[in-house]
Amino acid sequence: APQWVFVDKLRTQQVYINILNNAVKFTESGGKVIWTIECEPVSSDKVRFISTIKDTGCGMSESFLERIFEPFAQEQNSLVNARQGTGLGLAIAKSIVEKMGGTISVESKIDVGTTFTIEFIREFKNENSRLDLSKETDGVKNILAGKKVLLCEDHPLNTLVATKLLEKVGMLVETAENGLVGVNKFADSQENEFDVVLMDIRMPVMDGLEATTKIRSLNRQDSKSVPIIAMTANAFAEDRSLSKSAGMNEHLSKPIEPQILYKTLFDYIK
Repeated sequence: APQWVFVDKLRTQQVYINILNNAVKFTESGGKVIWTIECEPVSSDKVRFISTIKDTGCGMSESFLERIFEPFAQEQNSLVNARQGTGLGLAIAKSIVEKMGGTISVESKIDVGTTFTIEFIREFKNENSRLDLSKETDGVKNILAGKKVLLCEDHPLNTLVATKLLEKVGMLVETAENGLVGVNKFADSQENEFDVVLMDIRMPVMDGLEATTKIRSLNRQDSKSVPIIAMTANAFAEDRSLSKSAGMNEHLSKPIEPQILYKTLFDYIK
């Protein structure tokens, strides 16, 4: 019989996606990112999960490792400086892991790579029932199938996940790796070619707020009417207010929940 493990799905995803994003972002082309999960029973109803995320990226200095989980801590080297983030990710990940009773640790060497180890002890239950993973209604699929979305997202892993989710309901996806590319692709598109824009907030070159403002200011009718939906790991009230002020219609928190994504798209496209 399958074993169902009880976790906070959203927060667990948020931790893993954060660590995997960093591994991909700071590993040059041709490198490797290896994610392994080991399970070992600790009692009749609990199991220990040991997750290891290892990359062959630029690595981190010993001095930086001492403060890696501090808010706004960022290593300073040419690769990191070229791919800056907010500096909040690992601090938030550590807080989430510890609040769920787990531990997170890191080992790293400059120009060799980095290994994160995350451990959780979780309850599990043996059941014969199966989960129904196809919750989307036919109505949602019928509305979204064939619709074209401009996906503006700088993280390759986030782009891959979002693209798979969108294509699952038959949507056509055009991607842009930053806000400037997104603005240019929208400006070069045919009138009403895009049915919706999914816009990450934190991006290099041009962030999602500026990109949204520029799209809304284009001299064409669809720039005013196209739904623009923000996607960000920062779900604070201030971020939502800034998104609305820039001209965004809605605000989705990362990691994206498929059903919430589909419902939001359905509400704005129908």
